[in-house]
Amino acid sequence: MKKKLLLCLWISSCISTGIVSCSKVEYDTFGTISGTVYDYSGVSRHPLSMANVTLNPSGKNVFTQADGNFEFTDLEPDIYIVQVQKDGYKTNRKNVTVEPGKTTSIDLVMEKE
Repeated sequence: MKKKLLLCLWISSCISTGIVSCSKVEYDTFGTISGTVYDYSGVSRHPLSMANVTLNPSGKNVFTQADGNFEFTDLEPDIYIVQVQKDGYKTNRKNVTVEPGKTTSIDLVMEKE
């Protein structure tokens, strides 16, 4: 009787271990770029709203919010060029490496023309 009980416990253990070890493991294969665009006045910097932020090579495009923030999500791992433009300011750009499952944060400073 003891042997049957131990055998049943061992089989149950194997089954539950098999179920756990066969469970699907998911990996995040995309990354995110988030950042803030600032207006540099020579003394201090202030968030810059409504700046046009373009991502290449994807061609995605967003405008900064009132707090100067922007975000690009669901990006394939790669090296991107983040470019920001706004009338009255010099264009600025930065190379950014996107890694799977990570958010890369950047700041971009705009100088008036």
